[in-house]
Amino acid sequence: MLPAAEKDLEKLGQPEERIIEILTELETNPRKGDALTGALRGSRALKFSLPGSGAYRAAYVITGQTCVVYYIGTRENAYPEIARRARRLPLMD
Repeated sequence: MLPAAEKDLEKLGQPEERIIEILTELETNPRKGDALTGALRGSRALKFSLPGSGAYRAAYVITGQTCVVYYIGTRENAYPEIARRARRLPLMD
């Protein structure tokens, strides 16, 4: 998880343990999230929800045997921020 995603997790104010549980599923199934297209090609987005909290997205890239999570946040307005961060990822060059 990149530092920006760690900050996202802290800002959400949701039970971090539950979100980390959800993200840990990527260890056994890294292709669980949807492949993104266009400018976000190469990234994937994992969609999940928490009871009483709404819809969330976690954006990540797969490099070799590793998933690198670079965004965690609410679904609302997620994709512009995902695109901004993806442009700065050296992994996306």
